[in-house]
Amino acid sequence: QGERPQILNSDRISKNIVDVLKDSIIYNCESRIEMSEDGFYVPTGNGTEVAMLKFLQQNEIPAHELLVKRQREGEHECSIPFNSIRKRMTTVIRPYKGCDYVRVIVKGAPEYVMPMCTSTFTEDGEVRALGLGEGERILDNEIIHHFAKNGLRTLVYAYKDYDSDLWEMKQAENGNFVVEKDRE
Repeated sequence: QGERPQILNSDRISKNIVDVLKDSIIYNCESRIEMSEDGFYVPTGNGTEVAMLKFLQQNEIPAHELLVKRQREGEHECSIPFNSIRKRMTTVIRPYKGCDYVRVIVKGAPEYVMPMCTSTFTEDGEVRALGLGEGERILDNEIIHHFAKNGLRTLVYAYKDYDSDLWEMKQAENGNFVVEKDRE
């Protein structure tokens, strides 16, 4: 397949949306990027995650550098891996060293993630509340009808920020998420 047009570095998508999407892909990814024999950074691992890393690369986002930075900075709080029952993966990060909140990032099947969403981005990168039935309309009309029915793999990324105190309380209430992590 030929090169796809760049969409993330265009004037049509705000920097805020690009930053959230970039973090969502990088922090909810167990795949890696290796140097090929001919000197190119090549994603390897899970096919869907590899495709998302290639998407970043095609948009001139240094996915390899971001994965290395993710490991080096250690701002990762918690992960709940994907499983066949939940149909989603959850990762909790501190977006930058010393910040007073965490970002919970979810990647998963649209029918399992969309019902939990209460807001979306506008074209200019502002967050706005989803209207009554709007999330269901997006799921049915846009995601399922336009993508899934055409045989395309669909994923939804979602996030929510929690202040540190609330996050610590949620961890304590949920046994540091260890029980959920180990359930199948």
